[in-house]
Amino acid sequence: MINQMLLEQLQRNVHSFIRTIRTLSAEQFLTKMNGWAPRDVTAHLIGWNRATLEGVDAIRRGELPASLVDPGEDFSKINASFVAQYDSTDAQQLLRELELSFQELARHCYTLDLADWTTDFGVLLDGGASLTVDKWVGALSEDFYNHRREIEAWRNTAAVRTD
Repeated sequence: MINQMLLEQLQRNVHSFIRTIRTLSAEQFLTKMNGWAPRDVTAHLIGWNRATLEGVDAIRRGELPASLVDPGEDFSKINASFVAQYDSTDAQQLLRELELSFQELARHCYTLDLADWTTDFGVLLDGGASLTVDKWVGALSEDFYNHRREIEAWRNTAAVRTD
């Protein structure tokens, strides 16, 4: 059994993010907003889908996910590596990769036992908070939600300025 509600929320957030990116022009997709372009955010989320996939298994082994070992201040190192790794400037190509990476993560999560989602395997974050699979996947879902809202607000502000 799986944590159905959490995976459904993640799926909604991923697809809402994709729909928002599809509303952008090619120029907007590559235009910086708050230091990152929507292209960079998309690449970052592809990386976090893959890091979450690997992280789920690390947590279940009682290990800190590799992406959290030395992520840099505010995850700057790991995010920069994801932006460099997924370096295409083509929105459709990156969105296909985003969907593929999400599907890989979802398929893997469907294989987990329900108990695996909330079991404390002894993985601690800096500051001592326990990291569980549901917290890890939930954080990814929130990241999709927050980035979508950020891009929508930026897009709407840009539209007001150009009208």
